[in-house]
Amino acid sequence: MGNKSNNQEMGKFYWPTPMTDPEWEMYFERRLNKQTAENLKYRKKRCSLYGKSRMVAWSVNKE
Repeated sequence: MGNKSNNQEMGKFYWPTPMTDPEWEMYFERRLNKQTAENLKYRKKRCSLYGKSRMVAWSVNKE
């Protein structure tokens, strides 16, 4: 797990999986701007590969 966080203001978000699509969108729109939320939608689908019932640590990085 890379622990390199240049964006301190973003940091890491922790949430229980799975979450429904509306929950994901509300989660991002509350904490992040709209553009970043759009950028994370494809990463959200990758999240489900790691497990349905475990806590997922998500690094938010703009690439």
